[in-house]
Amino acid sequence: MPERDLDRQTDEAYSRLWWDGDVIVADSAAMHDDPEAVERFEPDSQGRYVVMGRSWCWEVVDPYDCARIVGELPDPDASQEWILLTHAPYTRIGPQPYTIGGLVGTGPGEGLAGELRYAGEPVATVVGIGALTPTASAARLTATTGRFDAERWHAFVTAARRCGEPMTEATVLDALAEDTLLDVEVAEAVAAGGTLVRLLDHTGTIRDLQRISPAPANPDAFHALQDRLLATPQDPRGVAWQYWNGHVWRHLTNTADAGQPPTSGKTTAAA
Repeated sequence: MPERDLDRQTDEAYSRLWWDGDVIVADSAAMHDDPEAVERFEPDSQGRYVVMGRSWCWEVVDPYDCARIVGELPDPDASQEWILLTHAPYTRIGPQPYTIGGLVGTGPGEGLAGELRYAGEPVATVVGIGALTPTASAARLTATTGRFDAERWHAFVTAARRCGEPMTEATVLDALAEDTLLDVEVAEAVAAGGTLVRLLDHTGTIRDLQRISPAPANPDAFHALQDRLLATPQDPRGVAWQYWNGHVWRHLTNTADAGQPPTSGKTTAAA
């Protein structure tokens, strides 16, 4: 197929993108049969974009392979400032090796309890964790060890962001626990030949989590899974389904009520 015809078919099936200065323009008019389905996405102060309400998935590339760079590249010898959590949606934290482990239930409405660890070593006890578990109270530290560095922990919490917004100590603890829990769930599903799908709301909160077996392996299987999820009653707050592809979470489909991908961050609709 000639490249020009391939580009045309791609533009008809997916959103067409182009640059307008430092603004990304996403034209979904053909895909949604709506002439007003055009959005403009501006970078934040650090040159980062939130495109299609975070339903897009991003991957690390060599910046020198890029045709355009917005913002300033860090020096080659600069230390890493933050990392994205693998499973807690839209959450970035500092590179300090904090994790949560040893999670156990503490009773109905009480959430989970576990250990806050630094480089694998327990430094504090955590209770009231609400990750994937209803709880009436916020997650909190109840006891610390001599290895706990309060100043370092405070800096870690201060640097954390979810959907680009600051987090509290409780939401950071929940996110770390969620990452641990989902890591176990993913490993078990994959070992059994399946995978996981999850339903997110506009804030990135997981509203549903399901194991799928076997894991879809071709376009027909993915389409069948999309149809099944859309036909199943679901939490009305959910806006998008994602699936675990063995390496990262990928966008699968928006809910029937969401229509276009949910918007979040600095975007404007084109006139």
